[in-house]
Amino acid sequence: MKLLVSVLVLTSFCVNATFEWGSCPKVTLQADFDLSKYLGNWFELIRNKDMKYEKGECSKADYSMNSDGTVRVFNSETRDGQWTSIEGYAYCDSNNPAHCYVKFSKFAPAGDYQVVSTDYESYSLVFSCFSIGIAHWKWAWLLARDVNLDVSPFVSAIESFGIPASGLHYTQQTNCPASFY
Repeated sequence: MKLLVSVLVLTSFCVNATFEWGSCPKVTLQADFDLSKYLGNWFELIRNKDMKYEKGECSKADYSMNSDGTVRVFNSETRDGQWTSIEGYAYCDSNNPAHCYVKFSKFAPAGDYQVVSTDYESYSLVFSCFSIGIAHWKWAWLLARDVNLDVSPFVSAIESFGIPASGLHYTQQTNCPASFY
């Protein structure tokens, strides 16, 4: 009974992610990931539809190094024409640097951030999964250095994670208010 209640509670928090039974799928991550090349500004072009904590458009992320060796994460988006933002930090697995963890609150667990593929200069394909052993929820993002990147080649890669194209939101990056950075 406790397990059922736990699943129902977690489902209410993660209802907008792609849900499946079983543990998280294994995905191949970027080989020889170089965090220093990854830092800087990224524009979100694709994410799961109706993500619980991302509801806006013109979404951006800025990654920079903190003095303690963690990565400063500054995410922003527009909602109703106004910029909103959140700041947190990330740290990456020393044995697999393309697998990182992001925290936006000391009270919340770290979020999963897996860099599946990047060329550092134009795109980054990111996968995330949260598992409770018997079930998991997964998300994906396509980030780009330029808002005009052609997203079509990346949709099938996202579908290979088990996230259907019908479940994707194409983030609007036009007519954005003056830059927040």
